[in-house]
Amino acid sequence: MATRRKLLKYNEVNTKGETSLHLAAKNKNHYGKVYLENLLTKGIDVNARNKWGQTPLHYAAIAGCLQNIETLTRFFGIDVNSRDINRYNALQSLIAANDGESNNSDDNLPERNNYLQDLISSDNADKFEMPLRMKRTFSIDLRKSLQTLVNAGIDVNNQTTFGDGILHLISTREENTPLLKFFISNFPDTNLNLINKKSENFLHVYVTNELLEEIIELFECLAEYDHSSLRALLSSKDILGRTPWNLMIGGSGYCTSSENLKTILSYGVSPEVNDTIGNTVLHQICGVSHGYAYGDVLEYLLEIGADINAQNMYGETCLSLTLSEHIFKIFCKFNADCKIYDR
Repeated sequence: MATRRKLLKYNEVNTKGETSLHLAAKNKNHYGKVYLENLLTKGIDVNARNKWGQTPLHYAAIAGCLQNIETLTRFFGIDVNSRDINRYNALQSLIAANDGESNNSDDNLPERNNYLQDLISSDNADKFEMPLRMKRTFSIDLRKSLQTLVNAGIDVNNQTTFGDGILHLISTREENTPLLKFFISNFPDTNLNLINKKSENFLHVYVTNELLEEIIELFECLAEYDHSSLRALLSSKDILGRTPWNLMIGGSGYCTSSENLKTILSYGVSPEVNDTIGNTVLHQICGVSHGYAYGDVLEYLLEIGADINAQNMYGETCLSLTLSEHIFKIFCKFNADCKIYDR
């Protein structure tokens, strides 16, 4: 009877639904590890869930506590694939928490918005170069934590309520490029083609959260790893009909050059892409205020046969959206039809 009372005591919860094991799991010091191990010998529920469906393993992952992740995953009866109310498992919680992982600083770099402003005001936009970001990495503890969870049998292809897989979540982190390379190369069961509720694959997310040079570098690595998957990823459309490489033109915090575009198209990607309202890449270039920075891209697309007179669902041609005299001159050079009317 006394033993049962003690067990009930250990499994008591606070107002958040947390047991003492939840609280111990996020304690990173040595005492936390000892206390955690002691609780596990008392018969406490290792899979207890708080009000948000999180288990002690979720807590250890969110805290980025390798020692407690290792201890919990070794315990008999643990459900490593338990998911919280938003369907995050511990692996996704570890990545989404971001836990101050990177010690690298971008303080020595201009903000992306400032970069575009400098690009627009530059006398020679085609030769303007953005300084390289300091080489980024991630800690040994994070590497070991990922390996521990995967070795314990966690589902690397779990999707959250929002449809995000682990690669979507990694793509938002500061050290996304090295972490994506590590994860994809070390865990081959990972499905590269998962799409979220916005119909985005992980590259849709990645290209809007990274610098151009590292994006091209990752593409090269993916091409070596699985060329056909890279082609499919770059050709996949989100809910608005945009592909990852479409997102690299006009709307990102960097300026994609014609050489970058040639590299992308060399993977077998079609340059003829229309979004849900019929806009082509040419429409994208012409419809932004800094479109003239993409003059070389525009010329290259027209040289390889892009339809200079293409119309979207409103009957608008690329020329009708042009905001730049430089872009207008390029259209005139390629004999655009100036007499087409929209709806």
